[in-house]
Amino acid sequence: MNNRGFGLNSDFDGMQHYFSCPELSDKNQLHVGSVPFRLGMNAHQQNEVTARGQVITLATQESASAIGAVYLLVSVSHGPVAVPLTLTYQDGSSSTTLLDIPDWKLTTPKHHITRLDPLICQTNGQPEHGFLFLAPLAAEPSKRLSYLTMPATYPIGWMAPALHMLAITTFPATSKTIRIVSVQPSSELHHEPHQSYRLLRIRLHNIGPEWLHRIRIENAGQPLLPFDALTSVPNQQAFPFHQERLAPGQLAHVRVAVPVDLAGPLVLSVTASTWLGLRQRVSSPATFTFSLEPDTAYDRDPRHLQRHEAPTWFRDSKFGIFIHWGAFSVPAWAPVGQTYAEWYWWDLMHANSPTQQHHRDTFGTDVAYDAFFSLWKPTAFDPYHWLDLVDQAKARYFVFTTKHHDGLALFDTKVTNRSTVHFHQQRDFVGDLMQVAERSYPHLRRGLYFSMPEWFHPAYRDDGLGWHGPPINPFTNEKVPYTGSRAITDFVNELQVPQALELIDQYHPEIFWCDIGGINNSSVWQTPYFNGNNSVTVNDRCGNGVSDFDTIEYREVYHTPARFWEATRGMDPYSFGYNQATQPEQYASTTQLIHELINTIVRGGNFLLNIGPESSGQVPMVMQQRLREMGDWLTAVGPSIFDSVPFWATPQDHHTPGQQLRFACHRQGTACYVFALEPPNQRIDIRAPLPYHANALIRLMQDPLHEPLSWKRWSSRQWTIQVPLRVIEHGQHAWVFEIRYP
Repeated sequence: MNNRGFGLNSDFDGMQHYFSCPELSDKNQLHVGSVPFRLGMNAHQQNEVTARGQVITLATQESASAIGAVYLLVSVSHGPVAVPLTLTYQDGSSSTTLLDIPDWKLTTPKHHITRLDPLICQTNGQPEHGFLFLAPLAAEPSKRLSYLTMPATYPIGWMAPALHMLAITTFPATSKTIRIVSVQPSSELHHEPHQSYRLLRIRLHNIGPEWLHRIRIENAGQPLLPFDALTSVPNQQAFPFHQERLAPGQLAHVRVAVPVDLAGPLVLSVTASTWLGLRQRVSSPATFTFSLEPDTAYDRDPRHLQRHEAPTWFRDSKFGIFIHWGAFSVPAWAPVGQTYAEWYWWDLMHANSPTQQHHRDTFGTDVAYDAFFSLWKPTAFDPYHWLDLVDQAKARYFVFTTKHHDGLALFDTKVTNRSTVHFHQQRDFVGDLMQVAERSYPHLRRGLYFSMPEWFHPAYRDDGLGWHGPPINPFTNEKVPYTGSRAITDFVNELQVPQALELIDQYHPEIFWCDIGGINNSSVWQTPYFNGNNSVTVNDRCGNGVSDFDTIEYREVYHTPARFWEATRGMDPYSFGYNQATQPEQYASTTQLIHELINTIVRGGNFLLNIGPESSGQVPMVMQQRLREMGDWLTAVGPSIFDSVPFWATPQDHHTPGQQLRFACHRQGTACYVFALEPPNQRIDIRAPLPYHANALIRLMQDPLHEPLSWKRWSSRQWTIQVPLRVIEHGQHAWVFEIRYP
């Protein structure tokens, strides 16, 4: 112990902040899920370890037998952190887990945090809370532990990321143990004709030395359905299994359907089978008692609306296509890699900006932005062609811009005449696209983008953003018309909210993708949206703090977000709207885009890739080429993306110089996937603690012959896969190796 992080006179973060919840103060033991921890409670001593590279001995009398599981109770000050922790065994081998832990002052609702098991705790005796997290470490149940090596994070007082360990718990390895670690209820519902079900997420841990098969969850002895199988298992006597395989020492997050009318507490149990030669035996059930809160309709209180979560279909979609198109596609210009082309009007208003100079030289000083409305001639708009491209890319959903910050609606709106229905286009582009999608592409999920503000609407004023109307000519500072706008006094309630409701009622989007936020009354439209269809989702830019997932735009992710997330970017170096200044060779390559897709899904997110059609509606050939090439790659490796979940112990391996590896595993535990971002040098060396089976088959997924590859396990966590040149030549962009378990 080298710091005091909870209790009076403590200093967790170097700023005299500390944990003060009863779980830490009034007793010396607490639980996170089913895992108990014993805490140091002496009022005058240190009671936690700030990670500074310490080596903690675990070879006690209790570790004379093999250890099946190691759990830490951790938190992070001035975070987040992503750091390795290494368990070393008595035979000298080791296994390393990458702990990716958010800051203790995380503002994400607890029930949205699904990749970790959190505990909320008061701080400094006030209602303000901090987070503690359960952190399992990769352990090999057939081995005896020797010591744990902590990472070197910053000292207290440096105001820099520091990992804190408050307690450690181990469980012995037994031949018949599968543990229910935690149960997380969800607001997601599924409605069948005669029954409605609620989703439960249950984290399981195989802490024994044998592979487990055919894992099943029951309540009071009655089988529960897997949530994923609700629509595919009607009237079937034998319920499918929740997890087909679970390797020794590995965790799984299974999705279980519970009838909403089930009364009383749930007494959950899990059973599994193990194979010894030809003999099968059923493991002892592990039980967990859990009470569900009744489900109620949403009201306008944002705290109540925040119960809503991203639905399962969205979490499993992995890859979507964003489409930015509008009047900004007429000038279609920005300095390449510096500003967004769809922000043309905004940049035009800045004196001596490159955009203002371009406008002066190209259009003259008398041409206002709204003149582009009449210059816009979408003669090549074809929703079938657009959606064919989404299909060819093998994407699972799309999101289309209904109105950008210039305020021009591409749909039939009754609250303003500033729309393509009222101007010379006389067309409801949103309606056309959504109707074709629903009728001819029912497998694609449909999303709509909606800008919450309008830069220069005469009635818009947001002092927080510094945005307000009316519009002016940037060269003369004289007011110019805001074409088609009606006189209103309350932008939010007379235009923003009614338009959001129009989009929901007229087009039934499954994704409502807000942008910017700012002044709003979003609870008014979110309430009927959530109540009308539980299987919809909204992002984190609606302004009122109610959202289902985080949005990360044009930015690499080095720390996995605490809750579900979506990365988005254009093919352009830095634009969503079409930029005619961008040359074909300046667009992101297919390889780069596939790498971004991989880096996103191995950290548990979705990848929303944007295309920007020209003003005519024609999608530039370079964008079409990228989409088709991504689709070809996904055709060969689809299960590694769409049927996978992040490997819980680490998303990556950089141990071998020049070899960038990423990892995921099949949701059912039947396979793991190794993504090599560079061509293998006739071998792949793996040091991550992936599940091991002596009879595993390994192949390159792009190899049409499905040739099994030779491989060898050199030590506890070191593998080598031999990759002949013939096999390497079948790969492109990223080489995906499937490790299939019997």
